[in-house]
Amino acid sequence: MTTLIQQVANGLVLGSSYALIALGLLLIFGVLHVPNFAHGQMYMLAALVTIHATQGGLPYLLAMLAGLAVVGVIGTAMWLGVFRPLERGPRVAMFIAALALGVIFEEGARLIWGGLPVAIDPPIAGVVDVGGVRIGTFRLLVLCGTVATLLAVWWLVYRTRFGRMLRAAAQNRDAAMLIGVNVRRVSTYAFAIGSMLAGVAGALLAGTKPFTPFEGFFPTLVAFIILILAGTRRLGAVVAGGFAVGIAQVLVAGYISPALQTTVVFAALILVLAVMPAGLQRGVRA
Repeated sequence: MTTLIQQVANGLVLGSSYALIALGLLLIFGVLHVPNFAHGQMYMLAALVTIHATQGGLPYLLAMLAGLAVVGVIGTAMWLGVFRPLERGPRVAMFIAALALGVIFEEGARLIWGGLPVAIDPPIAGVVDVGGVRIGTFRLLVLCGTVATLLAVWWLVYRTRFGRMLRAAAQNRDAAMLIGVNVRRVSTYAFAIGSMLAGVAGALLAGTKPFTPFEGFFPTLVAFIILILAGTRRLGAVVAGGFAVGIAQVLVAGYISPALQTTVVFAALILVLAVMPAGLQRGVRA
């Protein structure tokens, strides 16, 4: 039983990154309907910038802020320079542009940092032992930081004027413009915040594992799978989906085979859609 709880604890750390990445994609895809397949590259870039800045002598917290600033600027530039001009065009143009951006970011990162994994030691050492379940002190702080970020996003979306404008734009952009919502400004902020949420995941996990320039593609696919299954209207379902995927991967790796931890995500998607083509959220409601 202790081993199972240990695996679940490890899965929560991995799932925290998926939850943040999926939540960021929810803001982008749910509000702007942009299939941003370069979203996971924000996770990768924030992690590599954090690692590089830490190796350069910057305190970890400031290095994290540097990583978030970089992906926030890149995210804003992506929306203003690429996706907004394509907004009135065919969706396939956005799809192709997003794939191209993903390749550009990966190759750019490879030229800067090389193709080999880079890593840093956790900024806070030590292990917390609770009833035989051991989790690194920094990993526990990663979970706390994730929960704090998720609560902040919930407050922003459901308790602020900006959140009301964001939800109005997500439901009906034309109607939102008629009632005075500056949809263009809200869209820019949504894309920047969504990119930075993926960046938070990367910056937090930078002290827990090695990163390469090719880390972004799989988290992007996982985030889209979570949106397909959980829907694009409920933040809680998306967050729960992220943690569930992380726990499932760790359990499969620990009890069956590490080689299958990636396969299980896609197998679950195919199984669920075969039974409920509209996804879990609509399937349960029906």
